[in-house]
Amino acid sequence: MLKIHLSMAYKLIYICLVATVQAPNTQQPKRSAGPPVVISTEKFNQTYGERANLTTNSRTGSNKPNSSPHSTSFFGIKADGEKFVFVVDNSTSMLDGNRRGLAHSELMRALRALKWPQQYYVIAFDNETLALPFGPFVPAGANQSRKVSQWLNRLTPHDGTLPGNALRQAMGLRPDAVFLLTDGQFETPQPATIQAWNKFQVPIHVIDMAPGDPVGLLEQIARESGGLYRKRP
Repeated sequence: MLKIHLSMAYKLIYICLVATVQAPNTQQPKRSAGPPVVISTEKFNQTYGERANLTTNSRTGSNKPNSSPHSTSFFGIKADGEKFVFVVDNSTSMLDGNRRGLAHSELMRALRALKWPQQYYVIAFDNETLALPFGPFVPAGANQSRKVSQWLNRLTPHDGTLPGNALRQAMGLRPDAVFLLTDGQFETPQPATIQAWNKFQVPIHVIDMAPGDPVGLLEQIARESGGLYRKRP
């Protein structure tokens, strides 16, 4: 009799174990409370790496940023993208004919026209390099553009036109485009040197504010980088 009871007990235990294993899991997965987390482009790049935002150009085989629906314009030159660097001449010759005032006015117009998620940076130069003290990059917005305007107004022009260091910094930031504005012919750097620095193939759009005929050196810098050239009075 004891053996019969033990046998029946073992069968009941076995049946319960099988039922437990085969029973479907009806528990609903937990949902996180609140809206999904949104992170900035900079945070995304820090977390997942900048290559996540790049695609391979089938024609050149090089890594290029994905095409952007956003654009900007500066002295009539339009450039597509979300990140721009403006390299602006601050030499004393820019005071002639109010070229400096015109340049600053157009720069501020361009910055105020930018929309999220666009960003920018400004580097001035004369005989030294004068980079914006906050950034890079600066997000588009009225508060930031006011700070840029105040910084520009505090700059004191000096003799000399040495854009080399400013250009090298600008290209190293890997923007979608660089805008170079100057009114002077300079001996250094030469276009070949600038091309050697331009490892990310950033187009350099050039605004020539020198009086008289177009400056061939500036035309060459724009052409060899894939940028555009514009002569302004």
